[in-house]
Amino acid sequence: AQAAAALKITECVEQTAVANNESEAPCMTPTEFVETHGLEAWVGDVLGMLHRGQQAAVMNPQLNTERARNPSGIVMSRIKQVAPVEQRIELFIRVNDLAEGVVDRLSTLTPQQLEAVMESGLKIQKAVNPSGVAMKRITEVVRALPTPRTGRVALVGRREGHSQITSYGCRGRDRGYDDYGAMPADVLAAMEDLGLEQWCGEVLRRLSLWQRQTVIREIGTMRSVRNPSGVVMSRIRSIAKVDELISIFVDINGLDRNVKAQLWELT
Repeated sequence: AQAAAALKITECVEQTAVANNESEAPCMTPTEFVETHGLEAWVGDVLGMLHRGQQAAVMNPQLNTERARNPSGIVMSRIKQVAPVEQRIELFIRVNDLAEGVVDRLSTLTPQQLEAVMESGLKIQKAVNPSGVAMKRITEVVRALPTPRTGRVALVGRREGHSQITSYGCRGRDRGYDDYGAMPADVLAAMEDLGLEQWCGEVLRRLSLWQRQTVIREIGTMRSVRNPSGVVMSRIRSIAKVDELISIFVDINGLDRNVKAQLWELT
Protein backbone atom coordinates (compact mmCIF):
# COMPACT_ATOMS: atom_id res chain seq x y z
CA ALA A 1 0.00 0.00 0.00
CA GLN A 2 2.83 2.41 0.88
CA ALA A 3 4.58 1.61 -2.41
CA ALA A 4 1.39 2.32 -4.33
CA ALA A 5 0.96 5.62 -2.50
CA ALA A 6 4.56 6.58 -3.26
CA LEU A 7 4.01 5.78 -6.93
CA LYS A 8 0.94 7.97 -6.99
CA ILE A 9 2.85 10.88 -5.43
CA THR A 10 5.66 10.47 -7.97
CA GLU A 11 3.14 10.63 -10.80
CA CYS A 12 1.73 13.81 -9.29
CA VAL A 13 5.11 15.51 -9.19
CA GLU A 14 5.72 14.69 -12.85
CA GLN A 15 2.43 16.33 -13.85
CA THR A 16 2.85 19.52 -11.79
CA ALA A 17 4.18 21.66 -14.65
CA VAL A 18 0.99 21.33 -16.66
CA ALA A 19 -1.48 21.09 -13.80
CA ASN A 20 -3.37 24.27 -14.64
CA ASN A 21 -4.32 23.07 -18.11
CA GLU A 22 -8.02 22.15 -18.12
CA SER A 23 -7.27 19.22 -20.42
CA GLU A 24 -4.68 17.81 -18.00
CA ALA A 25 -6.04 15.05 -15.77
CA PRO A 26 -5.31 15.08 -12.03
CA CYS A 27 -2.89 12.34 -11.03
CA MET A 28 -5.44 10.65 -8.75
CA THR A 29 -9.07 10.87 -7.75
CA PRO A 30 -10.12 13.03 -4.78
CA THR A 31 -10.79 9.87 -2.77
CA GLU A 32 -7.31 8.49 -3.50
CA PHE A 33 -5.75 11.85 -2.65
CA VAL A 34 -7.55 11.95 0.71
CA GLU A 35 -6.60 8.36 1.56
CA THR A 36 -2.99 8.79 0.45
CA HIS A 37 -2.41 11.84 2.62
CA GLY A 38 -4.69 10.94 5.53
CA LEU A 39 -7.00 13.91 5.03
CA GLU A 40 -10.50 14.41 6.36
CA ALA A 41 -13.29 13.01 4.19
CA TRP A 42 -14.91 16.40 3.55
CA VAL A 43 -11.73 17.54 1.76
CA GLY A 44 -12.47 14.92 -0.90
CA ASP A 45 -16.00 16.32 -1.26
CA VAL A 46 -14.60 19.81 -1.87
CA LEU A 47 -12.02 18.54 -4.36
CA GLY A 48 -14.76 16.72 -6.23
CA MET A 49 -16.56 20.05 -6.80
CA LEU A 50 -13.56 21.63 -8.52
CA HIS A 51 -12.99 21.75 -12.26
CA ARG A 52 -10.58 19.24 -13.81
CA GLY A 53 -7.69 21.70 -14.15
CA GLN A 54 -8.22 23.00 -10.62
CA GLN A 55 -8.08 19.47 -9.24
CA ALA A 56 -4.79 18.90 -11.03
CA ALA A 57 -3.37 22.19 -9.73
CA VAL A 58 -4.26 21.21 -6.17
CA MET A 59 -3.46 17.49 -6.17
CA ASN A 60 -0.55 17.11 -8.58
CA PRO A 61 2.13 19.08 -6.67
CA GLN A 62 3.80 17.00 -3.96
CA LEU A 63 2.12 17.35 -0.57
CA ASN A 64 4.23 16.73 2.51
CA THR A 65 2.00 16.28 5.54
CA GLU A 66 4.46 14.56 7.89
CA ARG A 67 5.02 17.62 10.10
CA ALA A 68 1.87 19.52 9.20
CA ARG A 69 -0.47 20.27 12.10
CA ASN A 70 -3.35 20.89 9.71
CA PRO A 71 -2.83 19.09 6.37
CA SER A 72 -6.41 19.86 5.32
CA GLY A 73 -5.58 23.53 5.79
CA ILE A 74 -2.69 23.20 3.32
CA VAL A 75 -5.05 21.78 0.71
CA MET A 76 -7.57 24.56 1.35
CA SER A 77 -4.77 27.09 0.84
CA ARG A 78 -4.06 25.57 -2.57
CA ILE A 79 -7.75 25.67 -3.45
CA LYS A 80 -7.85 29.36 -2.54
CA GLN A 81 -5.07 29.99 -5.06
CA VAL A 82 -6.96 28.41 -7.97
CA ALA A 83 -10.63 29.14 -7.17
CA PRO A 84 -12.14 32.66 -7.09
CA VAL A 85 -14.21 33.79 -4.12
CA GLU A 86 -17.47 33.28 -6.06
CA GLN A 87 -16.63 29.61 -6.54
CA ARG A 88 -15.33 29.08 -3.02
CA ILE A 89 -18.46 30.52 -1.42
CA GLU A 90 -20.40 28.01 -3.51
CA LEU A 91 -18.18 25.25 -2.09
CA PHE A 92 -18.77 26.67 1.40
CA ILE A 93 -22.54 26.49 0.89
CA ARG A 94 -22.52 22.96 -0.49
CA VAL A 95 -20.01 21.29 1.81
CA ASN A 96 -21.89 22.62 4.87
CA ASP A 97 -25.36 22.08 3.34
CA LEU A 98 -26.41 25.58 4.36
CA ALA A 99 -30.05 26.57 4.53
CA GLU A 100 -31.62 28.77 1.87
CA GLY A 101 -31.90 31.62 4.36
CA VAL A 102 -28.13 31.61 4.83
CA VAL A 103 -27.59 31.56 1.06
CA ASP A 104 -29.95 34.50 0.81
CA ARG A 105 -27.92 36.42 3.40
CA LEU A 106 -24.63 35.58 1.73
CA SER A 107 -25.95 37.08 -1.49
CA THR A 108 -25.89 40.53 0.13
CA LEU A 109 -22.17 40.41 1.03
CA THR A 110 -19.18 41.82 -0.80
CA PRO A 111 -16.25 39.62 -1.91
CA GLN A 112 -14.20 41.00 1.01
CA GLN A 113 -16.94 40.06 3.47
CA LEU A 114 -17.28 36.59 1.96
CA GLU A 115 -13.55 36.04 2.36
CA ALA A 116 -13.90 37.01 6.02
CA VAL A 117 -16.80 34.58 6.50
CA MET A 118 -14.65 31.72 5.17
CA GLU A 119 -11.47 32.84 6.95
CA SER A 120 -12.04 30.57 9.95
CA GLY A 121 -12.51 27.56 7.70
CA LEU A 122 -14.35 26.39 4.61
CA LYS A 123 -15.81 23.49 6.57
CA ILE A 124 -17.83 24.26 9.69
CA GLN A 125 -16.58 21.59 12.07
CA LYS A 126 -18.37 19.86 14.95
CA ALA A 127 -21.54 21.91 14.61
CA VAL A 128 -25.04 20.53 15.17
CA ASN A 129 -26.42 23.48 13.21
CA PRO A 130 -23.90 24.64 10.56
CA SER A 131 -26.39 27.18 9.20
CA GLY A 132 -26.60 28.81 12.62
CA VAL A 133 -22.82 28.99 12.86
CA ALA A 134 -22.63 30.49 9.37
CA MET A 135 -25.20 33.16 10.27
CA LYS A 136 -23.18 34.05 13.36
CA ARG A 137 -20.06 34.43 11.20
CA ILE A 138 -21.98 36.65 8.78
CA THR A 139 -23.28 38.87 11.58
CA GLU A 140 -19.80 39.33 13.03
CA VAL A 141 -18.30 40.09 9.61
CA VAL A 142 -20.97 42.66 8.73
CA ARG A 143 -20.33 44.45 12.01
CA ALA A 144 -16.60 44.51 11.39
CA LEU A 145 -16.79 45.27 7.65
CA PRO A 146 -19.81 47.45 6.78
CA THR A 147 -21.31 46.82 3.35
CA PRO A 148 -20.54 49.53 0.74
CA ARG A 149 -22.98 50.45 -2.04
CA THR A 150 -21.14 48.43 -4.66
CA GLY A 151 -19.29 45.21 -5.19
CA ARG A 152 -21.67 42.62 -3.79
CA VAL A 153 -21.63 39.01 -4.89
CA ALA A 154 -24.98 37.79 -6.17
CA LEU A 155 -26.03 34.17 -5.74
CA VAL A 156 -28.40 33.89 -8.65
CA GLY A 157 -30.26 30.73 -7.73
CA ARG A 158 -29.75 27.00 -7.44
CA ARG A 159 -29.33 24.80 -10.48
CA GLU A 160 -28.58 21.09 -10.34
CA GLY A 161 -28.33 21.26 -6.55
CA HIS A 162 -25.94 24.18 -6.19
CA SER A 163 -25.83 27.94 -6.40
CA GLN A 164 -24.61 29.88 -9.39
CA ILE A 165 -22.73 32.98 -8.33
CA THR A 166 -21.71 36.15 -10.12
CA SER A 167 -20.31 39.52 -9.07
CA TYR A 168 -22.12 42.75 -9.64
CA GLY A 169 -22.38 46.24 -8.25
CA CYS A 170 -25.35 48.52 -7.74
CA ARG A 171 -25.68 51.36 -10.22
CA GLY A 172 -27.63 54.60 -9.94
CA ARG A 173 -29.27 56.59 -12.70
CA ASP A 174 -26.06 58.51 -13.40
CA ARG A 175 -24.36 55.37 -14.73
CA GLY A 176 -27.20 54.14 -16.92
CA TYR A 177 -28.59 50.68 -17.48
CA ASP A 178 -26.42 49.33 -20.25
CA ASP A 179 -24.43 46.69 -18.38
CA TYR A 180 -26.42 43.52 -19.08
CA GLY A 181 -23.37 41.43 -18.21
CA ALA A 182 -23.76 42.53 -14.59
CA MET A 183 -27.37 41.33 -14.40
CA PRO A 184 -28.05 37.98 -12.66
CA ALA A 185 -28.84 35.20 -15.12
CA ASP A 186 -32.33 34.50 -13.77
CA VAL A 187 -33.28 38.18 -14.07
CA LEU A 188 -31.95 38.33 -17.63
CA ALA A 189 -33.98 35.25 -18.54
CA ALA A 190 -37.15 36.78 -17.07
CA MET A 191 -36.55 40.07 -18.90
CA GLU A 192 -36.10 38.35 -22.24
CA ASP A 193 -38.93 35.85 -21.78
CA LEU A 194 -41.53 38.33 -20.50
CA GLY A 195 -40.34 41.48 -22.23
CA LEU A 196 -39.66 43.36 -18.99
CA GLU A 197 -38.28 46.87 -19.11
CA GLN A 198 -34.70 47.45 -18.00
CA TRP A 199 -35.67 49.39 -14.89
CA CYS A 200 -37.83 46.47 -13.78
CA GLY A 201 -34.84 44.15 -14.10
CA GLU A 202 -32.84 46.59 -11.97
CA VAL A 203 -35.48 46.33 -9.25
CA LEU A 204 -35.45 42.52 -9.41
CA ARG A 205 -31.67 42.34 -9.10
CA ARG A 206 -31.75 44.38 -5.90
CA LEU A 207 -34.14 42.02 -4.14
CA SER A 208 -32.84 39.31 -1.86
CA LEU A 209 -32.33 35.90 -3.43
CA TRP A 210 -35.48 34.46 -1.84
CA GLN A 211 -37.61 37.46 -2.87
CA ARG A 212 -36.32 37.38 -6.45
CA GLN A 213 -36.86 33.66 -6.84
CA THR A 214 -40.39 33.95 -5.39
CA VAL A 215 -41.37 36.69 -7.84
CA ILE A 216 -39.83 34.93 -10.84
CA ARG A 217 -41.52 31.66 -9.89
CA GLU A 218 -44.92 33.37 -9.59
CA ILE A 219 -44.63 35.17 -12.93
CA GLY A 220 -43.22 32.17 -14.77
CA THR A 221 -46.54 31.34 -16.44
CA MET A 222 -47.50 34.94 -17.24
CA ARG A 223 -48.25 35.45 -20.92
CA SER A 224 -50.07 38.00 -23.12
CA VAL A 225 -49.97 40.76 -20.51
CA ARG A 226 -50.15 44.36 -21.72
CA ASN A 227 -47.88 45.68 -18.96
CA PRO A 228 -45.65 42.83 -17.69
CA SER A 229 -43.37 45.23 -15.78
CA GLY A 230 -46.39 46.57 -13.91
CA VAL A 231 -47.50 43.06 -12.99
CA VAL A 232 -43.99 42.22 -11.74
CA MET A 233 -43.89 45.38 -9.62
CA SER A 234 -47.24 44.44 -8.12
CA ARG A 235 -45.78 41.07 -7.06
CA ILE A 236 -42.67 42.78 -5.68
CA ARG A 237 -44.74 45.17 -3.56
CA SER A 238 -46.55 42.18 -2.06
CA ILE A 239 -43.37 40.59 -0.67
CA ALA A 240 -40.93 43.48 -0.13
CA LYS A 241 -41.06 45.79 2.87
CA VAL A 242 -41.56 49.54 2.45
CA ASP A 243 -38.04 50.34 3.64
CA GLU A 244 -36.61 47.90 1.07
CA LEU A 245 -38.62 49.51 -1.71
CA ILE A 246 -37.49 52.98 -0.66
CA SER A 247 -33.84 51.90 -0.70
CA ILE A 248 -34.26 50.38 -4.16
CA PHE A 249 -36.04 53.51 -5.44
CA VAL A 250 -33.24 55.74 -4.12
CA ASP A 251 -30.50 53.50 -5.52
CA ILE A 252 -31.96 53.11 -9.01
CA ASN A 253 -32.64 56.82 -9.41
CA GLY A 254 -29.32 57.92 -7.93
CA LEU A 255 -31.02 60.15 -5.32
CA ASP A 256 -28.94 61.87 -2.64
CA ARG A 257 -29.18 61.31 1.10
CA ASN A 258 -31.37 64.38 1.71
CA VAL A 259 -34.06 63.03 -0.58
CA LYS A 260 -33.78 59.61 1.06
CA ALA A 261 -34.20 61.18 4.48
CA GLN A 262 -37.31 63.03 3.31
CA LEU A 263 -38.78 59.83 1.91
CA TRP A 264 -38.28 58.11 5.24
CA GLU A 265 -40.29 60.87 6.94
CA LEU A 266 -43.31 60.16 4.76
CA THR A 267 -46.13 57.97 6.09
